[in-house]
Amino acid sequence: MLHLVSSVEPLDDFCLRVTFADGVTKLYDVTPWFEIVPAFLALRDTPGLFESVTVDGEGCGISWNEGLDLSCEELFEGGF
Repeated sequence: MLHLVSSVEPLDDFCLRVTFADGVTKLYDVTPWFEIVPAFLALRDTPGLFESVTVDGEGCGISWNEGLDLSCEELFEGGF
């Protein structure tokens, strides 16, 4: 079962508040991705980029641009 994203809100310290279609809300820390995928450092180093996060069309994930995205399952499983 996919946990589709209905909304995402950027918070301080590179955390996201993610609300899923089933009403569950989780916090997700993006900072571990800075070491895993160097491209994610742009979220830290480019003013305003982190705050520009959007839900992908069908709710299957979120994205900042064409190269930076996270799936709904990653957000659900990695959220707290």
